[in-house]
Amino acid sequence: MFCAGGWRTHTIQTGKGFIGKIPDTVSLPLSLWIGVLGVPGLTAWFGLKSVAKFQAGDRVLVTSAAGPVGATAGQLAKAGGAEQVVGIAGSDAKCQWLVDEAGFDAAINYKTIPDLDAAIAEAMPKGVDLLFDNVGNAMVNRVLPKMRIGKGELKLKEERFEGIDKMPEAFCGLFRGENFGRRVVQVSAED
Repeated sequence: MFCAGGWRTHTIQTGKGFIGKIPDTVSLPLSLWIGVLGVPGLTAWFGLKSVAKFQAGDRVLVTSAAGPVGATAGQLAKAGGAEQVVGIAGSDAKCQWLVDEAGFDAAINYKTIPDLDAAIAEAMPKGVDLLFDNVGNAMVNRVLPKMRIGKGELKLKEERFEGIDKMPEAFCGLFRGENFGRRVVQVSAED
């Protein structure tokens, strides 16, 4: 059996998160129940399927790709028909394992390249459909400009204000419920 609770010889639990006896018919190493069959595997599965809405043909970029969540997510994407899966990791050995063993199409060692943006663009010249991010906002900001454009079916509404003097009016109107769509204040020419 398995349950969260830290390193202890004895514990009293509520039962939440408790995994009962592993079926005798399953002959897998016990460590898998706290790895690929546990929280890391479930995080990868639900992250791809429920959150990201992965579809066959997607081009997937995975950060922290040699970790248990990232490696599982990349392999699940590949098994699900991803057009391309590229991982980002922190050593040449990890990158080699991702390609040779885990089946990623390519891997980038972010510690040894001079320009990560250029490396991502080179590895994924057709762009990125899905970023499975395990590291945070810096990577999201880096990858957003490389995302492939959708089918053009998304409808949007913008309210435009001209000039910096209109900023207070545009901002305060948000709190009065006057906004309809995204409010944009243009302070200079767009060229």
